[in-house]
Amino acid sequence: LQENALSGTVPDSIFGLSALELLYLQYQYNNDWTCTRSSGETVNVYFSEGDATNGMNLGLIGKILDDNLANLTSLRDIRVGYNQFSGTISPKISHLENLGILRAENNKIRGSIPDEITMLENISEIWLQDNYITGEIPQNVGAMKNLENLKISGHRGLVGTLPPSLFELINLEFLYVNGNSLIGSVSENIGQLTKLM
Repeated sequence: LQENALSGTVPDSIFGLSALELLYLQYQYNNDWTCTRSSGETVNVYFSEGDATNGMNLGLIGKILDDNLANLTSLRDIRVGYNQFSGTISPKISHLENLGILRAENNKIRGSIPDEITMLENISEIWLQDNYITGEIPQNVGAMKNLENLKISGHRGLVGTLPPSLFELINLEFLYVNGNSLIGSVSENIGQLTKLM
């Protein structure tokens, strides 16, 4: 269902699809990234925020990463970026033992990154940039040994320091933590991340 111009709330019945392995709902804007306002003006929705009153499609809404997600235990890949999803990331995300990719960038997701996310042993990508994430990076982030791509930039509410265990992610190739409110120093152990690009 990705790369369409779908809008509205994702039906709750989707959380009953226990055999679902791929949840692709990303990029719910017009395929050419343009939309016509009620005034007749054509605008590029990729660079202009819109609202329902001017005719621009804002994508899907709802709480896609809440507790109901735990019912989808077969999920390997979640791609829900570039929508208007809200709510928080449920600690029950740890029930998705097969999850390898979590991409929920450019939404309206709030709250902290739950510590339970570090229990996802098969996860290789986490993209949460440009939401409304607050709190700190989980201290045990280094437990995700297969993590190759971590993008958590663009959250003024993301505070604290870079956890020491972050520098144990020897498979990490991409690390985006810019545009946050992190403090402290960068560990000498960053040299251990030899795959970092």
